[in-house]
Amino acid sequence: MKEHHRFRLFFAWDFQREEDWINRLSRDKGLQLERVGCCHYVFAEGEKGAYTYRLELLRRTACDAAEKRYLQAVHAQEVCRNGEWGYYRLPAGSTFAQYACCDSKLAYLRGIYRRYLIFGTAVYIALAMDMSAFLSMRMTVLHGVALVLLTLLALAFSVGLTRFHVVLRRLRRGAAEERGDW
Repeated sequence: MKEHHRFRLFFAWDFQREEDWINRLSRDKGLQLERVGCCHYVFAEGEKGAYTYRLELLRRTACDAAEKRYLQAVHAQEVCRNGEWGYYRLPAGSTFAQYACCDSKLAYLRGIYRRYLIFGTAVYIALAMDMSAFLSMRMTVLHGVALVLLTLLALAFSVGLTRFHVVLRRLRRGAAEERGDW
């Protein structure tokens, strides 16, 4: 069976987009997930739509333990692990229940969110310092290159922050529904 390698970058908050992409490759092209590395996915050729895939956060909380028991009960096959994420699949015709522990995913993303904000703050401070050199006319070629790179980095950070907020809001609503806070 021929292996297909795909390189794709998904940010920490894009786990739903990653899951949808893997399922779309299985359904439309017959590519079945074999293993995952950093931005590297290995697929094997197979029957179109043979499996449905699910990504699950592998934390050690009571909620995640219940989710793991659920995955065992429906006989989900663990394909591989990548960091704190497990990749599971079920044969075609079987479906995963909407069993999600939003609280654990929120806790996971909050930790990443804090680091992301610290990094973004550092980028904006560096950008401000470089802008001050630009405004005082002590600009060198190196400052010009740094200014362009920092501006692009700050723009990417801002776009990512917006996407991060959308995912966090969706998970907060899901967690509130699970607890019956609505």
